[in-house]
Formats: sequence, C-alpha cells, structure tokens
Amino acid sequence: NTITSCKILTTAPPKDDRIKEEPIYYTNVLPEPLVVYEQSDMLDERKRYDTTKLIGKTIVAFDLETTGTNVNKDRIIEIGAAKLVDGEFTEKFKTFVNPGEHIPEGATKVNNITDEMVKNAPRIEDVMADFYKFCYGATLCGHNAKGFDMLVLNNEAKRCGYVFTNSVIDTLDLSVRYVKGIPNNKLSSLCAKYKIVNENAHRA
Repeated sequence: NTITSCKILTTAPPKDDRIKEEPIYYTNVLPEPLVVYEQSDMLDERKRYDTTKLIGKTIVAFDLETTGTNVNKDRIIEIGAAKLVDGEFTEKFKTFVNPGEHIPEGATKVNNITDEMVKNAPRIEDVMADFYKFCYGATLCGHNAKGFDMLVLNNEAKRCGYVFTNSVIDTLDLSVRYVKGIPNNKLSSLCAKYKIVNENAHRA
C-alpha cells in the first residue's frame, strides 16, 4: 500500500511572522461540495486497499495550469483541487486565474485555455488567500507536485504574503518507486494501467 509508506502529516504550518495566518473566511472563491456518484479508483476498492490508513488524514489533491513551464516566471491560470477527509471526498476548489498577461499559444495548445476564458477571472491576489485556507493543515498531493506545481504555487503565493509549508505527496515519485510494467510515469500511463478515465487531461 503506497499510501502507508509515505509520511503523511496533518499538522498546521509552523508559526512564522513572515507568513500570513489562515484567513477566517473565504472571500472570492468558495469551495463546493464534492459528491462522487461513481468512482473507479482505489478508494472504492475496499477489498484490495486498506483505506483505514486514511482515517484522521486530510489530503488535498491539486493541479495547476500555467502560462508555461518556467517555474520562476510563468503564471497560474487555473487551479483545481479536491479535498479528502478520512478517505472520502468532501469539497472541491476550482477557478480560472487571470494572469494579467497574454497566454502563449504554446500553453493554449496544451491546456486549451485562452485569454478570452480568463479575462473575467480573478487575479492571483484575489485567489491565493482562499486556496491557502482550503489547503491549511492538509497534506498536498499531485503528480510532479514537488518538481513543478509546488514551485509555481509558492512563487505566486509569496507575492501575496503566503508560504505553503504543507507536507507533499508526489505521485510521480510514488509511481517511479512502485509501479512497474508501464512505458513511462506520465499521468496518462498511470490512468491506463489503473483503468481511470481522464476526459480532461492537461486541465486542472
């Protein structure tokens, strides 16, 4: 069970005067209830996986879409996240983000997000506090999260006075370590192996 081999912490980030505290209220992007009517992933396969190890844990699985692949300068244009509490989906967080600049054609070819789609979306300064609150005290989980998403997220967060110090589970690392018999460790290959239908690849 790959989940049990990871060190999962759910403690709040350490106190640091440079870091803003958790906001009391959501202001611009409100989480929505997440009800899964049909789910073909490991959380439904109770006989195969011991999901009792998730009791007492809060995990936010998240993904970002950006204007490019440079973690130091490219901007977030979409955030998508799902919260699992005790192994059950509870809430989702989703929003476009207006980067304040043109989305390069190369990025649009990958994620199909255009300037028109984000022109009326909130800026990152109006989104970050709400996403920080959504993730507060949770373990973050994503594919290549350590190598890309967390770097981009914290670059953007620092502009807004936040730092994400959450523990992180990177499913890319897990797949390299544990999953055999696949051509590569891309998310598409993992979805094929585990028979997960992903109709919105390259979207947060």
